[in-house]
Amino acid sequence: MPGLLVRAATLDAAINDAIDLLRGVIYAELTEEEDPSLPRVSHMDDLVLQDGEEARLISCSIHLDMGWSD
Repeated sequence: MPGLLVRAATLDAAINDAIDLLRGVIYAELTEEEDPSLPRVSHMDDLVLQDGEEARLISCSIHLDMGWSD
């Protein structure tokens, strides 16, 4: 997601924080807009990282069926 930056004490904590943040953004986009639209996937080559920063691809499944639960 363009502009997403997560900092945490450990890599696992940063990944979990990013997943929670993205879940909220996706939920808001799909439920609060008349015409929902999600941003395009960033290409790893387009990311500018500072020393010590790391980029990872995170994927998720979105189930739009009625009755789906975690």
